[in-house]
Amino acid sequence: MLAGCASDPARRQNIVKEHSAKLPAPTASLSSYGKFELKPMEMVDDVANDAAKASVAKDLEARIQERMQPMFARWSAESGGASSAKTLIVQRV
Repeated sequence: MLAGCASDPARRQNIVKEHSAKLPAPTASLSSYGKFELKPMEMVDDVANDAAKASVAKDLEARIQERMQPMFARWSAESGGASSAKTLIVQRV
């Protein structure tokens, strides 16, 4: 998700690698979660108050939802919620 604003594929890949290297290792595997939820992206005031930027942000949000929701729904269905009561919540800010 960090790569949404990069200009070209090579740059996006470099940004993802750079930022991913700074993240701590996960403490739990994805299989330990029973449900997966994608929260809507939040916009800072500078973006929300600029019509052009808000339009781009809304388009990005729609594309992320379109790609991620089916995957999260499938994962939740496959787990049946039975393996764990834990929910993984993904929220972009």
